[in-house]
Amino acid sequence: MTFVPMVDARQKTNENSSSQATAASVHFNVGGTPYQVSRSLLEQHADTMLARMASEIWQGENPPEEAMFVERDGGRFGYVLDFMRDGQVSLPAKGKITEESLLKELTYFGFLNVDPSVITTEFHYLDIPRYMALITQEYNEELTNKTKQRDALNLNITCTTVAHACCIRYMTTGNLNVCFDKTSEERSGSLDNAVVAAVQGHSLEHVTEALNKA
Repeated sequence: MTFVPMVDARQKTNENSSSQATAASVHFNVGGTPYQVSRSLLEQHADTMLARMASEIWQGENPPEEAMFVERDGGRFGYVLDFMRDGQVSLPAKGKITEESLLKELTYFGFLNVDPSVITTEFHYLDIPRYMALITQEYNEELTNKTKQRDALNLNITCTTVAHACCIRYMTTGNLNVCFDKTSEERSGSLDNAVVAAVQGHSLEHVTEALNKA
Protein backbone atom coordinates (compact mmCIF):
# COMPACT_ATOMS: atom_id res chain seq x y z
CA MET A 1 0.00 0.00 0.00
CA THR A 2 1.32 3.41 -0.96
CA PHE A 3 0.71 6.43 1.23
CA VAL A 4 0.68 10.00 -0.16
CA PRO A 5 2.17 12.50 2.29
CA MET A 6 -0.42 15.01 3.54
CA VAL A 7 1.91 17.95 2.89
CA ASP A 8 1.96 17.07 -0.84
CA ALA A 9 -1.83 16.93 -0.99
CA ARG A 10 -2.15 20.31 0.70
CA GLN A 11 0.49 21.78 -1.59
CA LYS A 12 -1.34 20.49 -4.66
CA THR A 13 -4.62 21.96 -3.38
CA ASN A 14 -2.94 25.32 -2.80
CA GLU A 15 -1.46 25.25 -6.30
CA ASN A 16 -4.87 24.52 -7.81
CA SER A 17 -6.47 27.33 -5.82
CA SER A 18 -3.71 29.72 -6.86
CA SER A 19 -4.15 28.71 -10.51
CA GLN A 20 -7.92 29.29 -10.31
CA ALA A 21 -7.39 32.67 -8.68
CA THR A 22 -4.97 33.65 -11.41
CA ALA A 23 -7.38 32.52 -14.13
CA ALA A 24 -10.16 34.55 -12.53
CA SER A 25 -8.23 37.81 -12.86
CA VAL A 26 -5.90 39.60 -15.25
CA HIS A 27 -2.83 41.62 -14.36
CA PHE A 28 -2.12 44.89 -16.15
CA ASN A 29 0.83 47.21 -15.87
CA VAL A 30 -0.45 50.62 -16.93
CA GLY A 31 2.36 53.12 -17.26
CA GLY A 32 4.21 51.43 -14.41
CA THR A 33 1.20 51.10 -12.10
CA PRO A 34 0.06 47.51 -11.43
CA TYR A 35 -3.63 46.59 -11.62
CA GLN A 36 -5.45 43.32 -11.10
CA VAL A 37 -8.81 43.18 -12.89
CA SER A 38 -11.37 40.40 -12.64
CA ARG A 39 -12.23 38.59 -15.84
CA SER A 40 -15.91 38.88 -14.98
CA LEU A 41 -15.59 42.68 -15.17
CA LEU A 42 -13.77 42.49 -18.50
CA GLU A 43 -16.45 40.16 -19.86
CA GLN A 44 -19.06 42.82 -19.13
CA HIS A 45 -17.22 45.04 -21.64
CA ALA A 46 -16.32 42.45 -24.24
CA ASP A 47 -15.96 44.98 -27.08
CA THR A 48 -13.21 46.99 -25.38
CA MET A 49 -9.47 46.81 -25.93
CA LEU A 50 -8.87 45.51 -22.39
CA ALA A 51 -11.19 42.54 -22.91
CA ARG A 52 -9.50 41.68 -26.20
CA MET A 53 -6.05 41.87 -24.58
CA ALA A 54 -7.13 39.36 -21.95
CA SER A 55 -8.92 37.02 -24.37
CA GLU A 56 -7.64 33.60 -25.41
CA ILE A 57 -7.53 34.80 -29.02
CA TRP A 58 -4.92 37.37 -27.98
CA GLN A 59 -3.13 35.43 -25.21
CA GLY A 60 -3.74 31.82 -26.17
CA GLU A 61 -4.98 29.11 -23.82
CA ASN A 62 -2.13 29.70 -21.36
CA PRO A 63 -2.03 33.40 -20.45
CA PRO A 64 1.42 34.75 -19.46
CA GLU A 65 2.25 35.11 -15.79
CA GLU A 66 3.68 38.60 -16.26
CA ALA A 67 1.38 41.61 -16.26
CA MET A 68 0.34 42.97 -19.66
CA PHE A 69 1.92 46.36 -20.19
CA VAL A 70 -0.20 49.27 -21.44
CA GLU A 71 1.53 52.53 -22.37
CA ARG A 72 -1.02 54.86 -20.76
CA ASP A 73 -1.36 56.99 -17.63
CA GLY A 74 -1.62 54.74 -14.56
CA GLY A 75 -3.59 57.27 -12.51
CA ARG A 76 -6.31 57.75 -15.09
CA PHE A 77 -6.69 53.99 -15.54
CA GLY A 78 -8.13 53.71 -12.04
CA TYR A 79 -11.03 55.93 -13.12
CA VAL A 80 -11.47 53.81 -16.25
CA LEU A 81 -12.05 50.86 -13.92
CA ASP A 82 -14.52 52.94 -11.89
CA PHE A 83 -16.46 53.58 -15.09
CA MET A 84 -16.39 49.89 -15.95
CA ARG A 85 -17.76 48.96 -12.51
CA ASP A 86 -20.34 51.68 -11.93
CA GLY A 87 -21.03 53.33 -15.30
CA GLN A 88 -20.10 56.70 -13.80
CA VAL A 89 -17.05 58.45 -12.38
CA SER A 90 -16.52 61.10 -9.70
CA LEU A 91 -13.28 63.07 -10.13
CA PRO A 92 -11.61 64.85 -7.22
CA ALA A 93 -11.99 68.63 -7.24
CA LYS A 94 -8.26 69.22 -6.86
CA GLY A 95 -7.10 66.40 -9.10
CA LYS A 96 -5.10 66.72 -12.31
CA ILE A 97 -7.51 64.47 -14.23
CA THR A 98 -10.15 66.41 -16.14
CA GLU A 99 -13.37 65.33 -17.78
CA GLU A 100 -11.82 65.86 -21.21
CA SER A 101 -8.72 63.78 -20.45
CA LEU A 102 -10.80 60.94 -19.00
CA LEU A 103 -13.12 60.91 -22.02
CA LYS A 104 -10.07 60.58 -24.27
CA GLU A 105 -8.79 57.74 -22.09
CA LEU A 106 -12.13 55.91 -22.28
CA THR A 107 -12.18 56.33 -26.05
CA TYR A 108 -8.65 54.89 -26.27
CA PHE A 109 -9.69 51.77 -24.35
CA GLY A 110 -12.70 51.25 -26.62
CA PHE A 111 -15.56 52.92 -24.75
CA LEU A 112 -17.26 54.90 -27.52
CA ASN A 113 -19.86 57.69 -27.32
CA VAL A 114 -19.62 58.04 -23.54
CA ASP A 115 -22.13 60.57 -22.17
CA PRO A 116 -20.06 63.33 -20.48
CA SER A 117 -22.76 63.70 -17.82
CA VAL A 118 -21.63 60.41 -16.21
CA ILE A 119 -18.38 62.17 -15.23
CA THR A 120 -18.79 64.54 -12.28
CA THR A 121 -16.38 66.54 -10.14
CA GLU A 122 -16.51 66.45 -6.37
CA PHE A 123 -17.52 69.78 -4.87
CA HIS A 124 -14.93 71.50 -2.68
CA TYR A 125 -15.83 74.51 -0.59
CA LEU A 126 -12.44 76.08 -1.19
CA ASP A 127 -13.37 76.24 -4.87
CA ILE A 128 -16.47 78.41 -4.26
CA PRO A 129 -14.95 81.57 -5.84
CA ARG A 130 -14.04 79.60 -8.97
CA TYR A 131 -17.49 78.03 -9.16
CA MET A 132 -19.13 81.42 -8.63
CA ALA A 133 -17.09 82.90 -11.47
CA LEU A 134 -18.00 79.96 -13.73
CA ILE A 135 -21.70 80.19 -12.89
CA THR A 136 -21.67 83.96 -13.44
CA GLN A 137 -19.99 83.53 -16.81
CA GLU A 138 -22.56 80.95 -17.88
CA TYR A 139 -25.37 83.23 -16.66
CA ASN A 140 -24.06 86.20 -18.63
CA GLU A 141 -23.69 84.10 -21.79
CA GLU A 142 -27.22 82.69 -21.43
CA LEU A 143 -28.64 86.15 -20.63
CA THR A 144 -27.00 87.62 -23.74
CA ASN A 145 -28.40 84.81 -25.87
CA LYS A 146 -31.91 85.13 -24.43
CA THR A 147 -31.82 88.93 -24.80
CA LYS A 148 -30.97 88.60 -28.48
CA GLN A 149 -33.84 86.14 -28.93
CA ARG A 150 -36.21 88.50 -27.09
CA ASP A 151 -35.17 91.51 -29.17
CA ALA A 152 -35.60 89.56 -32.41
CA LEU A 153 -39.07 88.40 -31.30
CA ASN A 154 -40.12 91.91 -30.25
CA LEU A 155 -38.97 93.30 -33.60
CA ASN A 156 -40.95 90.62 -35.40
CA ILE A 157 -44.05 91.47 -33.34
CA THR A 158 -43.64 95.19 -34.03
CA CYS A 159 -43.14 94.77 -37.78
CA THR A 160 -46.04 92.33 -38.04
CA THR A 161 -48.33 94.75 -36.19
CA VAL A 162 -47.32 97.66 -38.44
CA ALA A 163 -47.74 95.56 -41.59
CA HIS A 164 -51.18 94.41 -40.48
CA ALA A 165 -52.25 97.99 -39.73
CA CYS A 166 -51.02 99.18 -43.13
CA CYS A 167 -52.95 96.41 -44.92
CA ILE A 168 -56.21 97.11 -43.07
CA ARG A 169 -55.84 100.89 -43.48
CA TYR A 170 -55.23 100.57 -47.22
CA MET A 171 -58.10 98.11 -47.73
CA THR A 172 -60.57 100.34 -45.86
CA THR A 173 -59.41 103.83 -46.83
CA GLY A 174 -56.92 103.46 -49.67
CA ASN A 175 -54.44 105.25 -47.41
CA LEU A 176 -51.15 103.66 -46.35
CA ASN A 177 -50.34 106.26 -43.70
CA VAL A 178 -50.33 104.90 -40.15
CA CYS A 179 -50.00 107.30 -37.23
CA PHE A 180 -47.38 106.56 -34.54
CA ASP A 181 -47.88 109.79 -32.58
CA LYS A 182 -50.08 109.36 -29.52
CA THR A 183 -50.83 113.09 -29.44
CA SER A 184 -51.86 113.39 -33.05
CA GLU A 185 -55.48 114.44 -33.51
CA GLU A 186 -55.52 112.91 -36.96
CA ARG A 187 -55.25 109.38 -35.54
CA SER A 188 -58.50 107.43 -35.49
CA GLY A 189 -59.55 103.85 -34.91
CA SER A 190 -58.09 101.09 -32.77
CA LEU A 191 -55.46 99.95 -35.27
CA ASP A 192 -53.35 103.00 -34.64
CA ASN A 193 -53.53 102.35 -30.92
CA ALA A 194 -52.19 98.85 -31.47
CA VAL A 195 -49.39 100.21 -33.61
CA VAL A 196 -48.50 102.85 -31.03
CA ALA A 197 -48.34 100.20 -28.31
CA ALA A 198 -46.19 97.93 -30.48
CA VAL A 199 -43.62 100.51 -31.47
CA GLN A 200 -43.16 102.11 -28.06
CA GLY A 201 -39.53 101.75 -27.09
CA HIS A 202 -38.58 100.34 -30.49
CA SER A 203 -37.03 102.20 -33.37
CA LEU A 204 -38.06 101.22 -36.87
CA GLU A 205 -34.99 102.77 -38.43
CA HIS A 206 -32.81 100.42 -40.45
CA VAL A 207 -35.38 97.61 -40.24
CA THR A 208 -36.64 97.90 -43.84
CA GLU A 209 -35.93 94.22 -44.51
CA ALA A 210 -37.90 93.10 -41.46
CA LEU A 211 -40.79 95.40 -42.34
CA ASN A 212 -40.90 94.21 -45.94
CA LYS A 213 -40.84 90.60 -44.78
CA ALA A 214 -43.76 91.27 -42.39
